[in-house]
Order: sequence, then structure tokens, then C-alpha cells
Amino acid sequence: MARPRKDGVDYFPHFVNYGKTVPILKQRFGNDGYAAWFQLLEMLGKSVTHSLELDDPIEWEFAIATLGISEEMATEFFAMLAKLQAIDPDLWTEDKVVWCQKFVDNLEDLYRKRSVSAPEKPALRSNAGVSAPETPVIAPIMQQSTAQHSTVKHSISDANASSSVSTDAPADEDESIIQYSRWKTELIQTWNDHATAPPFARVSKISDDRDKHLRARFGEKIFREQYPDIIRIITESPFCRGSGPRGWIASFDWIIKNNGNYTKALEGKYGQLRQTNGQSNGRTAAPNPAEYAELAAELGIGDT
Repeated sequence: MARPRKDGVDYFPHFVNYGKTVPILKQRFGNDGYAAWFQLLEMLGKSVTHSLELDDPIEWEFAIATLGISEEMATEFFAMLAKLQAIDPDLWTEDKVVWCQKFVDNLEDLYRKRSVSAPEKPALRSNAGVSAPETPVIAPIMQQSTAQHSTVKHSISDANASSSVSTDAPADEDESIIQYSRWKTELIQTWNDHATAPPFARVSKISDDRDKHLRARFGEKIFREQYPDIIRIITESPFCRGSGPRGWIASFDWIIKNNGNYTKALEGKYGQLRQTNGQSNGRTAAPNPAEYAELAAELGIGDT
């Protein structure tokens, strides 16, 4: 049996001879700058694309919580990295995307052993042309006959592009509605079972907007089948419970809003956080620096 493909990396090289990046970060930000740099490299290593998109407010907050620095320092920290070209200055300035070419280059041997290509540098969004809006395709759960098949075609005139998405047609529309209704009830009950106390709020009614998002998630097999795990992971995550710098708390609406939020939870992105300056805001505390040091040693954390 072939080994399953592995995405991301568990470790990266830590060279003892520094370039200019580490000394300047230490001089400007002290040991917090040194620690934040290696925390950032860890985040890049865990990312499937070895890049981070920090233009989203929640992603930005999660990043500074993981780095264990204030928002003011984070702004200056990333600006300095871009100035030093430790991260791609154009991607950061234009799109708030973190990409470190040297980091990926140092993983060349690893990807050669995997017989796959390393992730490539993201394109600037301003040069990427017009992209299609995200339009979820809702596919019912029920098993279908191979004879019942339909093709949904979406055309994007501005981009002069088209795509085809095949979905199984329901054998019985009434049965599909019943299955969706039953699934929706079970999902809400699962959330409410985990939201019996603060900081989470229970769901008492389904608005039209919520129903729209729920139908979209119903059409996604991963969410449809793994929502109990998704809810458990999020409600047990210190970051999602409010331990980040801004005290942000995940909500039911945030989970069902799109397919990106819950995917990151399943990938473990919200599982490990560093507690900022050793302080707790009264909510569930994030892992302390000692726990992070142990995790770093286990993963063989290093420099580029």
C-alpha cells in the first residue's frame, strides 16, 4: 500500500550562522522578536502552502496570538521582515501574504524525498486576474442512481472563463428536504450541548441567513459528516474561547459562514497558542511558554 501524501512539514533546518534578520530582530524587539520569528517559521511549516494570508481580521488576530506579541509590535515586526526581505515585500505590502522563499528553498531535500514539488510562491492578487466568486454547490446526502446525474455550469463573463461541476440529482426532493431538516436539528442540538455556559451562545432560532449557510455546509461532505468533531475542537480551543489578545470568541455563525473556518479547525490550526506576556484574561488560558518550548523541541524547531 502506498504511503499517504503528507502536507506541510514537522521540522525545518535551524542554521547556527545567521544572516541579518535575526540580529536586527533581536536588536529592535529583544528576545520577543527572536521568539516571534521562529513562531512564524513554525506557522509557515504547518501551512500546506507554506504561506499565510493575514488580510482576514481573524487570521491576523490568530497570528499575533500565536506569535505572542501585541498588535502594535506585530505591525512593526512584519514591516521590518518585509524591509529585510525575510518575507516577500510585494506580497506583504500588496496582499498581506507572508511568503519566505528561503524557508521553502531549505526544504528542497525534503520534497525531493517525497517526489513532489514544493509549494510555489503565490501570485499577487492584482496580477491574478478576475477570480470567480465562491458559490457553494449543495449536494444532498442520499445515494443516487448513476443514471440520475446533472451538470451545473457556471460562467464568468468578466474573466472569460467557465467551469463545470457535477452533482448527483436527488432521487426524491421531499426526502432530501427531510434529511436536511433532520441533519440541521441534530447539528444545532450538538452545538447547544457544547454551548451550555459562557463564552458561547446557544442557538435559539434559524434566520434566513443562517439557513442559507447551513444549506451550503450540508452540501459539503466533510462538514456534513464531521460537524461533531468540528464543534468539539472549536469549543475546546483556548483561542476560540477568547484567550487571544482581543478576546475574540468563535460563534455558531462563524463556524457555518464558509468552508475555510471549520477546515482550519480540523487541521489543528486553533489547537496550539502561546499565552501573550504570561497573562490571562480570565478565560481559558492558552498553553504557556514552557509548553511551547517542549513542543518546539519535539518538532525540531529551527531557523532558515
